[in-house]
Amino acid sequence: MMKSQKDQKNKNTSKDTNMTTGVSLGLAIGLSLGVLFGVVTDNIGLGMMIGVAVGLCGGSAAGALKGKKKGTSDEEKKNDDK
Repeated sequence: MMKSQKDQKNKNTSKDTNMTTGVSLGLAIGLSLGVLFGVVTDNIGLGMMIGVAVGLCGGSAAGALKGKKKGTSDEEKKNDDK
């Protein structure tokens, strides 16, 4: 009983870490591309806003997909062990 609760806690922590990593990476990439776009169009403020929006959306999507992919592989390992 205790082991299943511990596994669930580790699974939730891993999922949160994947989301955090995905969002932070997406934000960094989106912001840098947004600033580049802003310099090219001579409107850095608009470029930064677009970069943050795209980075947050893309990063959270990437983090969710990574967590889902990892969760699927963990479930396959559990089924193989049985």
